[in-house]
Amino acid sequence: MAYIGRTPHSGSYEKQLITGDSSTTTFSLDFSVGNNASLIVSTNGTILEPDVGYSLSGGGSNIVFNSAPQTGHRTYVVFLGIARDVDYLDSVGIITTRTELAEVAAANDLLLLYDTSAGVLKKIQRSNVAEVVADTTPQLGGMLDVNGQAIGDGTLELIKFTETASAVNEITVTNAATSNGPEISATGGDTNIDLKLTPKATGKLVLDGLSFPNADGSANQFLKTDGSGNLSFAAVPEPTLPTVANVSHTIAPATATSINITGTNFSGIPSVEFIKSDTGAITSSNTVSLTNATTLAVNVTLALGTYYVRIELENGRAARSTNAIVTSSTAPTFSTSAGSLGTIEGNFSGTVATVAGSSDSTIAFSETTSVLVGNSGSQANCALNSATGAITTTDFGGSSTTPTTYTFTLRITDAESQTVDRQFTLTSVFGATGGGQFN
Repeated sequence: MAYIGRTPHSGSYEKQLITGDSSTTTFSLDFSVGNNASLIVSTNGTILEPDVGYSLSGGGSNIVFNSAPQTGHRTYVVFLGIARDVDYLDSVGIITTRTELAEVAAANDLLLLYDTSAGVLKKIQRSNVAEVVADTTPQLGGMLDVNGQAIGDGTLELIKFTETASAVNEITVTNAATSNGPEISATGGDTNIDLKLTPKATGKLVLDGLSFPNADGSANQFLKTDGSGNLSFAAVPEPTLPTVANVSHTIAPATATSINITGTNFSGIPSVEFIKSDTGAITSSNTVSLTNATTLAVNVTLALGTYYVRIELENGRAARSTNAIVTSSTAPTFSTSAGSLGTIEGNFSGTVATVAGSSDSTIAFSETTSVLVGNSGSQANCALNSATGAITTTDFGGSSTTPTTYTFTLRITDAESQTVDRQFTLTSVFGATGGGQFN
């Protein structure tokens, strides 16, 4: 506390009587004083010397006697000055009635302050008061209100702040220890908070030298770089995949057979596999060679069945035929010998002959020539049953009245479109009796 004013030359002083009990040394003062020289202390008619006979404690609110005042001795204190704090000075108008300085204080202007170490008021020139710029460890005691202003050097803005009246979210900047990166994070009252970084107009967001596009791309696009730090949206490139053409092949079962697999984008020495359509069993090719980008020469041995073809290039890209394009099947055969099927009486009606054959699938008979079936002058006027191989007629030879040998070719086709052809003959005679066919 500080003492204000000078020693009065007239008037009265405050006095306090102290009742001793021969043991108590510390007594509360009626008035706080700035130092022990602000008191006259008398005990039993003897004036006590400050710092020798007594001292102060409690910031000048207590007097401490070196020897306890004795019971019955008259002890009193005369106050030469009374300590007042700034609140008191302000309340009685000593400060607030002064003329206010309406400009920045000059360097040699004097300021009044309280020295807590010495417990007194002191004056100090403004130039001796440390400025913020000289404070190397400044601290805020609360929220800094920028009042709509920017932070900068007084001329150039470094950071601008815009407040939202109803804001509950904010940005938190966190530093980091060695080997860790500092962090800028979205924090606040909401549970999930976005962190927005928005360039101006057509400006772009640049992170660590990478310039991001300022508009969204199309669905399923990706970000690509031009190698110079510029990112842009682009369509995902489609890899060049091989294809397998749906060209059918029929081969004999359990027999190593060479076929050409056609398609596109073949390269290197691909892996070729045959996938059985009914079981999924996989058979690898015996050999593969690249003829060109559209043709592979493949040798394979397959069991009976139909197969999809899968091709995998050396780079791992693969394709499979849409259909089961390879058939492993036994070719059809005739069991009826080639050559003459007999001699038939002209104008005969009925079954002329029956040819037979077989395969591992359903077979059908047909004529590849135009001799057996038909009724023109050069045709035998017969019909061929495609399912049974039966040759029938209602008038063998038709309009012909002279003996004729009919030479024709029949074909068997199985379900895998495999075929076999065989040539036969039928001969007509006239004037015979007793039968329609003569062997």
